[in-house]
Amino acid sequence: MMNNEQQQRSDYLYVQHVTHLTLQGKRPATIDDYSRALRRITLHLDKSPDTLTTEDLKRYLAQRITIIYGVPSELIKMDYESYGCPMFFFG
Repeated sequence: MMNNEQQQRSDYLYVQHVTHLTLQGKRPATIDDYSRALRRITLHLDKSPDTLTTEDLKRYLAQRITIIYGVPSELIKMDYESYGCPMFFFG
């Protein structure tokens, strides 16, 4: 479980993520979807977004596909796209 400092860091990065998406001109619904996807990922892996690795993300998405059989592929795609935001892995 994340300690208090890690949780505060995660919360700060979440706010930065929302700000980043807003400044990019994303629609409110897109910001909401991407923000929920980020929360799902960080809660599931119990890590701050800045400590997640590409392997963590791959493992998470593989688990989503395997465990939650029948989840619309768009939801899994949204998780991937929202976390693939340049702010974290590709920037």
